[in-house]
Amino acid sequence: MNQKMLWLRNAINSMNLQGMIVSNPVNIYYLTNIKAEGTLLLTRKEIIYLTDGRYIEDVQNTITLFDEIMVYNIKDLDKDDLENLFMYCENVGFE
Repeated sequence: MNQKMLWLRNAINSMNLQGMIVSNPVNIYYLTNIKAEGTLLLTRKEIIYLTDGRYIEDVQNTITLFDEIMVYNIKDLDKDDLENLFMYCENVGFE
């Protein structure tokens, strides 16, 4: 995990949050170097980037294994999948 994401995860834990939703492209780029449209989700166990299918290849070319970011096409997820991302999160922060 890169240093910026590690810092954010530590900040989230210090505020007693179990997750974070980042949607501002400037903040996403700062944290991940991803320039594609999408939403970054930090949960207790995972870092997930939800984007449109048009951007999947670009995002996968940007991130590395070290980043530990899972990329999903938002259109491949249904309502239950989205709810399950934060199933065990009582407190979720928004940027």
